Amino acid sequence: MNFNIVLDISSIIWDREDYNKNKNEYYNLQLYISILLEKFEKEKPKILLREELKNEMTDKFPFNELPENFYEFGNLVYSFLGNSSFILYENHVNNSIISIPNLKKEYYSEEIKQEINYLISKIHSDNETRHIYFTFQYLWNKNNVLKTKTDENSKEYKTIISDKDHNLNDFFENLKPKFEHNKKHNCHHNRTREAWENTENKKNFISELSCYRTKNDKKVQKILDKSIKYKSTYIGYDSENEVWVIFRNHTDNMYHAYDEYDCDNIDKIPLSIKSKFNK
Repeated sequence: MNFNIVLDISSIIWDREDYNKNKNEYYNLQLYISILLEKFEKEKPKILLREELKNEMTDKFPFNELPENFYEFGNLVYSFLGNSSFILYENHVNNSIISIPNLKKEYYSEEIKQEINYLISKIHSDNETRHIYFTFQYLWNKNNVLKTKTDENSKEYKTIISDKDHNLNDFFENLKPKFEHNKKHNCHHNRTREAWENTENKKNFISELSCYRTKNDKKVQKILDKSIKYKSTYIGYDSENEVWVIFRNHTDNMYHAYDEYDCDNIDKIPLSIKSKFNK
């Protein structure tokens, strides 16, 4: 799916005055921020964050003011900011754009407020990519979604309150590729590895899906869950039948699959993929 994640900047650049007054709230908050950052590390979504704003977040994160039991959390934040790959954007700004609620917190420096201007200008002007806003209950305290607005038009953004109900897990669960069988890859003696080896028309050969012989969707889904994304496909390995499996997208996040017999062809099964499966 073509979307970028926009992270609530106040989850990293805290309001120090509020933190000192409500430390219990921030103790809970850091637990949920940690869960979100660990989820980002695992799922590796595209996160919209330009270098200058990232530097401000690194500099303004109150690491030195945190109690000792926040030490691991601080390291996680710095690791996220230092090691993640972010989607960058220019310092183009449209000062007529406002965000509802206002993302420019009063306690932000003027530099950070300007960075927020760049950020909301980017998401408001981008009509090709969906933007999804991630925040937390204590910081948001709203029931509505994020909006940006000018005199001419307004836009709404799916807003994930990460620590509310099962919002976070449900969001990423819905993004996972799911198997849906295409009957043209039903098991048949004309679609086996032996048939492929004996045909002269290997280029247009339609193979079977060996692991679907018992018509067990869960069995194939397990292979897909362990597969590796390669370009527009996922590549998995069926150890029971000792064959590589290619998963191709046919709609939304639904993928059909088939055996790949041309496994020595690095254009089909790259060496980098084989090494990850120890093959």
